[in-house]
Amino acid sequence: MPWIAPAIGLVAHQLTQYKLRKFIFITLLFYAFVFQMLALWANIALFAGLAIKADDKHFSFTCDMFCLNKSSEILSNLSMISFPYIGLISLVIGFIILAHLTINMLCKSSTSEV
Repeated sequence: MPWIAPAIGLVAHQLTQYKLRKFIFITLLFYAFVFQMLALWANIALFAGLAIKADDKHFSFTCDMFCLNKSSEILSNLSMISFPYIGLISLVIGFIILAHLTINMLCKSSTSEV
């Protein structure tokens, strides 16, 4: 499905031409980013052994604050089955690149309006 990325790019370009559509597009992008981070954290906690899947298929965390205060324990548990530091560095680099591309796209579309 390599044709999806250019199609999404064309739609994003069309949506960022007007201020209201641009605001809605950026809001939905932010929502998608936050949802992805929460889903990723829930799965990381599941594989680290600090969360379980309940009978109703929801995540049940074993500590308060969705185990956000147990990040060192999560990294230590994950280091037994994988390489969490390499994954964390790769994730951060990927999001930096995504932010850079998004900012460049939005700046170019805002300067073309003038």
